[in-house]
Amino acid sequence: MIQTRGKKTSQPNLAEAAEGTGTVHRAVRLIAALAATRGEVGVGDLAGRVGLPLPTIHRLLHLLRKEGVVSWSEETHRYAIGPELYRIAAQVRDSVDIGDLAQRELEILCDQVHQTALFGLYQPGTLSMSFAAKAEADHPLQYRIQMHVPLSLVWGASGKAILAYLSEDQMDRALASETANSASGAKLPERERLLQDLARVRKTGFAVSEGEKLYGARGIAAPVFNSSGIAGSICLTSPQDRIAIDRIAELAKMVVQAAARLSRSFGARMDNVLG
Repeated sequence: MIQTRGKKTSQPNLAEAAEGTGTVHRAVRLIAALAATRGEVGVGDLAGRVGLPLPTIHRLLHLLRKEGVVSWSEETHRYAIGPELYRIAAQVRDSVDIGDLAQRELEILCDQVHQTALFGLYQPGTLSMSFAAKAEADHPLQYRIQMHVPLSLVWGASGKAILAYLSEDQMDRALASETANSASGAKLPERERLLQDLARVRKTGFAVSEGEKLYGARGIAAPVFNSSGIAGSICLTSPQDRIAIDRIAELAKMVVQAAARLSRSFGARMDNVLG
């Protein structure tokens, strides 16, 4: 105890504080493991996923059930996300702006590479994309990039990084609806050529384009996922002479890592996340 002006004041119990922090950390890991499971899961599986002993798992599940964060089935004796967590998640989703989340990653990437970084948001209803956020590098020469305007998935690294993770039927419809040539004047690619390009994107985890959406520009883009699948892409863009060919692999790795971090923020399943 500490005596202060005739009053006794209790010092914080550091052991209790550490234990409380540890409990919160373990509970968050447990909730994350449940959220990553589509459906119900048993206690043994949860223990294996989070690396905690069964007594700890049982204790945490009991606490979370009391708050409605976790539900338990009397029929299967398995656990799932509870209604209270659904309510909290819905409130968070309604209050968070996707562009704001992307902006933070774009600014980090822009500071790393000193090139303009963009987030392209996938528009499934029109099989298109639009740039929803950007971070511009401090260069005297800048492209005027249209924001929040529907753009092609067929042209440009930003579009192809999305198109590569759609079905062939969706790709065919996107290709059939495309009428304009690229900014460089190139004609629409043949279907088989486009399929090969998209397969390469899936294999490497990124797309590269030369003057397709913007004349004289080079784009490097990687896909961004959410809990349902493809959500968009992160793209670096600059004049072709500003990004040397031998730097593409290095910069692509940074773009892929930024896209992976943003995907996690969007709630993507770990098996979807690249990088």
